Amino acid sequence: MPPKPAITHSLEYALLGMLAQQPRHGYELHKELSNLEGLGLVWRIKQAQLYALLDKLENQGYLSSRQITTESHPPRKEYHLTRSGRQAFENWMLAPVEHGRELRQDFLAKFYFARPAGVETARRVVEAQRIILLRLRGKMDEQDGALSDSQVFEKQVYHFRMKQIQAMLDWLDDCLINKSISKETP
Repeated sequence: MPPKPAITHSLEYALLGMLAQQPRHGYELHKELSNLEGLGLVWRIKQAQLYALLDKLENQGYLSSRQITTESHPPRKEYHLTRSGRQAFENWMLAPVEHGRELRQDFLAKFYFARPAGVETARRVVEAQRIILLRLRGKMDEQDGALSDSQVFEKQVYHFRMKQIQAMLDWLDDCLINKSISKETP
């Protein structure tokens, strides 16, 4: 059996996570992503883009769908997560992001789903991310140390990046200390 095509955007994984909670139709997913609570704080997506992603995920075998017909609404396509979709989502959620710039969307989405999965899952996601950021901070520190005193701009860039990484580490520590990992939403 050939390997499944790769998912190329973290929003696709977030859609899998939303469908892991319960089957939904596209309009429900779009409405949730348009709400300025939960994942609506992380992403904005046009309805046409959403349906294109759902079709892509279905074609890749991560979702299945069925037509739902009711008297009060036109026929709707309800999406369900497949076993391979659930596995892909869980693998994604538990893997830390590799770059600091990915925390704003990718990690926040992982954290969003990890919290209702349980305290241990959320703690595991946060602690794995801390390890990656600590390694990244160490690498930046080494690169900064290798610069000469005449490389003023380059040193400032590394200091800027190290302060960003430290702020991310502080935020992750706050998540652990303030018990925000145990909130029950989404």
